[in-house]
Amino acid sequence: MRAQNLSISIPSGRPRCDRNCPYCVSLMTGFVQSDFQLMIKNAKKVLTVARTAKVSSVLLTGKGEPMLNVGDTMRMIEDFNEYPLEIQTNGLVLSKDYTLIELLAEVGVNTISISIDNMETFKSFRNLYSKILACRMSVRICFNVTTDVDWGKEQSLKKIIAMCQRVGIRQLLIRSLTIPNRAVDTPESKKAQKWIKAFGYPYNKVDEQFKKIKKNLIRVLNHGAGIYDVNGIAVSFSDYCIQEVNNTEDIRSLIFLEDGHLYTSWNSKASLLF
Repeated sequence: MRAQNLSISIPSGRPRCDRNCPYCVSLMTGFVQSDFQLMIKNAKKVLTVARTAKVSSVLLTGKGEPMLNVGDTMRMIEDFNEYPLEIQTNGLVLSKDYTLIELLAEVGVNTISISIDNMETFKSFRNLYSKILACRMSVRICFNVTTDVDWGKEQSLKKIIAMCQRVGIRQLLIRSLTIPNRAVDTPESKKAQKWIKAFGYPYNKVDEQFKKIKKNLIRVLNHGAGIYDVNGIAVSFSDYCIQEVNNTEDIRSLIFLEDGHLYTSWNSKASLLF
């Protein structure tokens, strides 16, 4: 078994998230009952599996916003800090409390990945980017593709890349909104699916514009995604943000869910490893 990374789902607090994105993938993959004591108990075993699968990094994320649960986040950082560590966040908590950024740098976090979906939010976080970079961590922008940006224009993509370059961001992921093949059957899930169908921008249209931009292929990840050098920015595309099927040699993520168990899929209890 080979996996690109290990994703750790930090137990959701209350509120579960402070952004309420209408396309939230967690609404469509469903939630599990948190059992942080079992997470602590199984952490060493998960670490053993991660080493065996030759994961290259650990992503701290969640079914909600991980920075609303700093205590459990810090414990998982402690247990898995032998790996390069990345935190996936919407940036709201960190933008209001820069001491948290300093704390994350101190305990060994390497990359802070910020999910956004419009230019206004991108611009409003300039000071946040500067603080993260000043603490010698990397910033990755995960730009979720919606109709808030006219991705049909080559200039839109060039503008985003240029903005990254100006503020010192060196990693950009363009991520298509996903409706899982096995979405849960709930009113919230159906509402999110309806929103994506109405306002999610077609991935192929974004890809058409990217093909017009001068770039060099750097590497191809084991699940097939390419990373390209565009004016010193590492740009990658994700046309399907969760992996539901794999052949055990191209697993995008081993998933340590907040119920304390290890899986290979975000939305299938049958993908349980232990």
